[in-house]
Amino acid sequence: MAESGFYQVEFSAQLPGAGGIVILDGGTVRGGDGQYLYSGTFEETPSGVAANIRVRAASASAKSVFGSAGGSFDLSLSGTSGANSFRMTGPSPFPGGAGITISGIRLAGLDLK
Repeated sequence: MAESGFYQVEFSAQLPGAGGIVILDGGTVRGGDGQYLYSGTFEETPSGVAANIRVRAASASAKSVFGSAGGSFDLSLSGTSGANSFRMTGPSPFPGGAGITISGIRLAGLDLK
């Protein structure tokens, strides 16, 4: 499972090329980017890893990688992880929308070492 720390993340969905920073701390996920804030859980499963993330707009005009504006939505993700990286996928939270892939690379430990 990915170690606790700061991770640079990249998102690929309807709109490619977005990214942000997340903090994995035990089983907790917190993070954000210039448009959205993220909060949820991350855990090992028999087949890899899973996460449930609540995503909330930082402003009413924020545009998500799904093409939606403002508001909030939930993501249910699954995938694989190593000590310093993870890759997860999940369905769109919007009917008929493109799914999402999230890749993360560890930048530093929680103590910034």
